[in-house]
Amino acid sequence: DRRRPPAKTYPGDSVTAAVSPAAAADLDRLAERLGADGESVLLAAFQTLLSRYAGQSDIAVGVRTSVRGERWPDLAGPAANTLVIRTDLSGEPGFEDAVRLTDRARTEAGAHAEILFGTLVDELQSSSRDVSRTPFFQAMFDFRDARWSLAAPDLTVTPRALPAGRTVVDLALQAVRDEDGLLLRLDYNTDLHDASTVRRMLAHLTTLLHEAVRAPRRPVAELPLLDAGERELVLHTWNRTEEDFPAHLGIHQLVEAQAARTPDALAVSCGGVFVTYRDLDERANQLAHHLRDRGVGTESRVAICLERSVEMVIAMLAVLKAGGAYVPLDPEYPAERLGYLLTDSDTQVLITQWELTRGLVFDRERVLIDEDWPRIARSPRHRPDVEVDPGQLAYLIYTSGSTGRPKGVMLTHRGAVNNLTWRQRRWPLGPDDRVLQNHSFSFDPSLWATFWPLLAGASVIITPPGQKYDAKALVRLLEEEEITVYAAVPSLNSVLMEEPGIERCTKLRYVQSGAEALTGALQRSVFSRVRNAELINFYGPTETTVDSTAWVCERTDDPEAAPIGRPVANLTAYILDDNAQPVPPGVAGHICVGGVGLARGYHGRPGLTADRFVPDPFGAPGRRLYRTGDLGRYTADGTIEFLGRADTQVKIRGYRIELGEVETALTGHPEVRESVAVAREEASGDRRLIGYVARTRGSELRPHTLQAHLAESMPAYMVPSVIVVLDEFPKTPNGKIDRKALPAPGDVSTVDTGALAQPRTELETEIAALFAKALQLPAVGVDQDFFEAGGSSLMLARLASQLVNRFEIDLPVHQLFKTPTVEGVAAAVQEHRSGDLREALVDRQIRMLEKDAVLADDIRPDGLPHARCFDPRAVLLTGATGYLGAFMLQSLLRRTRADVYCLVRAADETAALGRLRETMQRYLIWDESYAARIRPLPGDLGRPRVGLSEEKWTELAGTLDAVYHSGATVNFVYPYSALRKPNVGGTQELLRLACTTRLKAFHHISTADVVLASHMPRPLLEDATALARPNDDPGGYTGSKWVAEKIADIARERGVPVSIYRPGLILGHTATGATQAEDYLVVSFRGFAAMGIVPEYPRILDAVPVDYVADATVHISLQPDAIGDFYHLFNPAPVSIRKFCDWIRTFGYDFDIVPFEDARERALEVPPGHPLYSMVPLIRDAEADPQESLDPRLIHLVQPEVECRNTLRALRGSDVVCPPADEKQAHLVLQYLIDQGHLESPEQMRAKYGRSV
Repeated sequence: DRRRPPAKTYPGDSVTAAVSPAAAADLDRLAERLGADGESVLLAAFQTLLSRYAGQSDIAVGVRTSVRGERWPDLAGPAANTLVIRTDLSGEPGFEDAVRLTDRARTEAGAHAEILFGTLVDELQSSSRDVSRTPFFQAMFDFRDARWSLAAPDLTVTPRALPAGRTVVDLALQAVRDEDGLLLRLDYNTDLHDASTVRRMLAHLTTLLHEAVRAPRRPVAELPLLDAGERELVLHTWNRTEEDFPAHLGIHQLVEAQAARTPDALAVSCGGVFVTYRDLDERANQLAHHLRDRGVGTESRVAICLERSVEMVIAMLAVLKAGGAYVPLDPEYPAERLGYLLTDSDTQVLITQWELTRGLVFDRERVLIDEDWPRIARSPRHRPDVEVDPGQLAYLIYTSGSTGRPKGVMLTHRGAVNNLTWRQRRWPLGPDDRVLQNHSFSFDPSLWATFWPLLAGASVIITPPGQKYDAKALVRLLEEEEITVYAAVPSLNSVLMEEPGIERCTKLRYVQSGAEALTGALQRSVFSRVRNAELINFYGPTETTVDSTAWVCERTDDPEAAPIGRPVANLTAYILDDNAQPVPPGVAGHICVGGVGLARGYHGRPGLTADRFVPDPFGAPGRRLYRTGDLGRYTADGTIEFLGRADTQVKIRGYRIELGEVETALTGHPEVRESVAVAREEASGDRRLIGYVARTRGSELRPHTLQAHLAESMPAYMVPSVIVVLDEFPKTPNGKIDRKALPAPGDVSTVDTGALAQPRTELETEIAALFAKALQLPAVGVDQDFFEAGGSSLMLARLASQLVNRFEIDLPVHQLFKTPTVEGVAAAVQEHRSGDLREALVDRQIRMLEKDAVLADDIRPDGLPHARCFDPRAVLLTGATGYLGAFMLQSLLRRTRADVYCLVRAADETAALGRLRETMQRYLIWDESYAARIRPLPGDLGRPRVGLSEEKWTELAGTLDAVYHSGATVNFVYPYSALRKPNVGGTQELLRLACTTRLKAFHHISTADVVLASHMPRPLLEDATALARPNDDPGGYTGSKWVAEKIADIARERGVPVSIYRPGLILGHTATGATQAEDYLVVSFRGFAAMGIVPEYPRILDAVPVDYVADATVHISLQPDAIGDFYHLFNPAPVSIRKFCDWIRTFGYDFDIVPFEDARERALEVPPGHPLYSMVPLIRDAEADPQESLDPRLIHLVQPEVECRNTLRALRGSDVVCPPADEKQAHLVLQYLIDQGHLESPEQMRAKYGRSV
């Protein structure tokens, strides 16, 4: 009942129970039949009871015995010793067998009765005593047969049982057999147990004895402990939860009813974008009609992959209105996982947005909610005429799976409506309530956070993207939006409670917690910081529709860990043993949930469904129970306490994770022999996912490599925050992994503190201490990456809050941790104080780039035979799923006889070929005959050996004739550190491949930005001048391309046959206009045109067609005399951006050209979901005035014949010519974008925005 004190205490009390003479006689007869005595029968029953209570089969009980014998025949006084009777009840023995086992254990122990108990303690536990408990056992048993008397003159001595006693152990059972039957007395330590608990325990013992006599061969694990009254209590009285609810309605109908009541009230808001109930209902209706037109019907699966936005709620509601079931997909998931979910769920339609389509492989119907909205908006505003059955599938949520693949849980309207209306009855919301939706939409609490407010006339306030774990931003949101209800997992809540300003959130009425244990310390923190709010603890697996139980925390000065409470309306919660029988209060068992909230099962997993969803043995025919896999116990009043998992499933930050899935992914790395995943509880109460791996012999595997490996296929929350790499795992004597002996990640034994870079300033010392505390490590090096050292987003949130408040700086988290090391953060703090942040970032960037611009010494051509560089039979192409890469692939297939190995991020060759086909189809260049010579190669530029196995690497090293390196991660917002692995590390690995087994040609496709960022004056020469010093642009992409080109140039100087190509802005195809829709110019125009403006941006536009760049590169690469030089691929007649805008106008668009600062100001105000939103970071940091080499006033200084001299020489006499930029080419590009649905036509814009645009 209570936590064990750190040192043993001895206060005690007793309870008693009597067994009738008839029942006692039955026990005697059972003992006689088994050839044992009554003591063995009672001890076997007591050990069975302890086994059932503890959930263990190996039970040790102490008994007192006399040792007066041949050794001490003349000893005066008592001669007693304590024996340990240890009985193994595993293997489902019957009670008769248990008696025999106990009798044998007594006999064996008695053979050594003269070895004093104290001697055993001294010999076996002298160095490892636990002073909080007695050695070897915590329960004792004593039997006395009192059926005797002594007679003397005028005196008769008759033994009598004492009504009370005291005990030095936790529990001591004394059994006295006399003429009146059997008296049982249970002595107990009152610091540990309540009298009611012990009295109940004794009652269970008498029930067990009765049942054992009645069915002695029945397995001891099945003998009932509960009498009829207690069984009725736990199964029925505590599960009377019946309440009326609108079981005939669907989720969307609850919202529709509210929209009719309060059409003009605020319904949903996100980042400044909002909709009223009328807008929400009508826009959802329009999308629902659009989905119906695309075949969505009853239970059609419709996946929704959108950024956090108002549109996400519209899409969810629309799918339900159309009769379908929505499948929420988090856009932060890796592409491989998203692809699996789309396939596994049998999704018929995908709702997404243009910015997220890259990497989303899906060959069925797509709806782009941003690009397609003009067409959607032409659909009717009224509700579609669709009948929805309450038992119909409403949504499909994926949870972690123990087999290594996530499983889809199928939830119905009825279960959701029950949960939502129960919440509203229990905690009524009204029009003044504002509910924060801070959950991932792929996490099942998003159901209540979205729809509960909407059935009550309240407002849903969605946390904007990037702020879910930013404590400072969240507290500001809670205060400014006057939030009245929010929920968070305890690990996030603990960070929020530490954030200054949370006490100003006085509008809060309900703080909801779930998915993790709610500690007493966190309750105290909430009560002290948020004084007017009710704190509620929820429990419920996804399979039971969000919630199974709930508990309102009482405001006390010293609360215990919160229980999970009682079942919610129309659900039942049983605690059952391994034999599906109810357990008594206080005894641990399996939590099994029944009722209307149960999911239909797992999509496409009938075997797993049958295993986890079982018939309810206590309910009406047809009722089911869900076996949660969680352990719990009843308290005396029927409240349920959560005790943990019975299997390998854990929860981290509220997400369910099957450790087996993580271990499968870890072991999938070729350099991992064995793996273990565990969840460790930290001192702060947070839980961290820790991975342990035993690497292959000779491997130099590093944790960050494994984390990157997992990140390809798993969401971030399933990637261990810390991975400990070992040469061997500790093993138990039977050869199994000894999990208890695995070193803690922060153990000094796993951290070589002497090898860490030490702080050099007081500021670094203070920040390093905060880093170490956050990471729970003894120390960190000033150059250690926070995330590679084991940090998580929640740890970062807590650390950022401490840093911001400690140093009184107002920096957003992403800027403070732009370089996530101690020295990086210290520099940001110092620079913020001095106001020189920009200059300091530039200096730091230059130092970082120079440090990385080094080619490994073993990458050399010395002594290698040459491959067929100029008449290749096999070549490797990277970046083939990109824009230029797709046309490079076409050109290689048309201009060479080589088989083309294409490195693609994909799960397997089939998926890789699918991505290649989809990309080439998108750009109108796919030919089915190409498939015969394309060799898809699953891999990753950011991993060692570019993600290839050692065998495949060796095979390619001996097969390839040339490498065409066109691949890179292109992102103008990411810092250099995020692009370093693929863009720099990938180049280094490919150069190593070019110098392995035989010497191959290496064609490095760089960018003109490398030269332009150096601010060289015109003419821009085709040489290594720009590589003398890194550019001073703190942007990460250009820096990564500079380092990659520098490395390639070092290889060139060593004699590796390297050619370097620098294309200008690649825009359009000479015949089709095919263009990448995510090009920053296209995205910018699409966004600004929606406002009817284009910024004045004086720049030279040096645009070159994509087919020219591809064909020129391939042609030059095949000329023996052209190898080893630099080649600029520029337009022979560049124009100004202003001229290009004139050509856009002649196509039919109309817009105002406004000063750049005016356009910038408007751009910075656009909300999430606006076409320009993704460009905001670039527009914010853009320079309005051009550098000299890009100034259109100096366009007359551009000399293509000089700047492209090498290129023109190598192409002389060929069929490859770059056409000058002209109006026709501009119109081809615009028409392609319109035809492909990436740009609204002038007519569509006119209809949408009400102006001639």
